[in-house]
Amino acid sequence: MGRSCANSWLLNDVLRKQWQRPDAFISTDCGAVTNTMGPPLNLKTKEEAAAATINAGTDLEMGTTVWNTSMASAVSKGLVTEATVTTAARRGLLQRFTQGDFDPLAAPPPPPPPPGSCGMNMSVSLFFLVCAWVDVERI
Repeated sequence: MGRSCANSWLLNDVLRKQWQRPDAFISTDCGAVTNTMGPPLNLKTKEEAAAATINAGTDLEMGTTVWNTSMASAVSKGLVTEATVTTAARRGLLQRFTQGDFDPLAAPPPPPPPPGSCGMNMSVSLFFLVCAWVDVERI
């Protein structure tokens, strides 16, 4: 329906303020931003849809490209501020940094298995062989 991704009361007042989650990262489900152009919101343009959803507290659009194609225009028309876009980007990047997406690698990743191999090392293969031979449910 697209209503919740444009609901500032739900996203900002309840989730971020009452539940004390100011850095909560909120994404839409697929097509939700486009759905704001139908009932009950009936927004007229993609710029209005992009602005309404990000202004309400949504941080990432999923499933369509309304934000990609219309957010810059919405900013230039004054429907949304650069500060609002920056806040959404900050919340998204905070999640990525928190989960370690930008941490340096401790070691280089292992090389891929050679063509034609199953990619298992001997101990894993032996484990599966033993499990197939022993009745594991009795152990």
